[in-house]
Amino acid sequence: MKNKIFNLLGLGLFCIGSSAFAQQCPQPLGNMDIQVSMTPLKYEYQYTSRQIQSVKGNANPNLLGLFSGGKHIHIQPSYKIVPLAPNKYCMVVSSATVKVTMNPIIYIAREAQQFPCTKQRVEQHELLHFQFETNAAAKAKPYIENILYNQLNQVFYVSNQQEVNQVSELLKARGNQVMNEISEYFENSTSRLHAQIDSEANYKYESSFCSVSENQMLHKLLELKY
Repeated sequence: MKNKIFNLLGLGLFCIGSSAFAQQCPQPLGNMDIQVSMTPLKYEYQYTSRQIQSVKGNANPNLLGLFSGGKHIHIQPSYKIVPLAPNKYCMVVSSATVKVTMNPIIYIAREAQQFPCTKQRVEQHELLHFQFETNAAAKAKPYIENILYNQLNQVFYVSNQQEVNQVSELLKARGNQVMNEISEYFENSTSRLHAQIDSEANYKYESSFCSVSENQMLHKLLELKY
């Protein structure tokens, strides 16, 4: 039987077998390479409170600091199509590489920098946000592995180009779902923690660390909206 090559629409790599050496389907997801990395934390001191609001569309009118995780998620699947019998082939995602890269930045408003106590408390607040994301990243690999198995651990049987195209589109959609679920993992792991320290009650508590006079001067400065 002659080898047949199916075009996978640029979705990934693939291997071609013939009946002489490939009579059974390979193991789906026989290899998974999951990489979760974080660049060194950076600080940004050039923004005013008003400018920081535009970074992530924040509604807080007196924003003194901001943490941005800067997550980027990329998935690269590799495919195999193996002949089983005349006009019958199996198609699997044989391996997948997932890269989650985080580029954390802490913004400290120029207004806050003018008051040592305020600057310190704002920095400590944003470092808590950073720690929440760091902890989630450290625990992410087994969750990502489970997501991959749930979405891509399947054998598909095809007999013609049309069916290959249909499976390719399905796998593309599942690849997008993998990225969505990875984003949801981080969101679900940290959203409650972020919300707790971003509550009005906690902001009021943290402001009590500094003197009344400092808080009053800071408030007047923020009213200038420069």
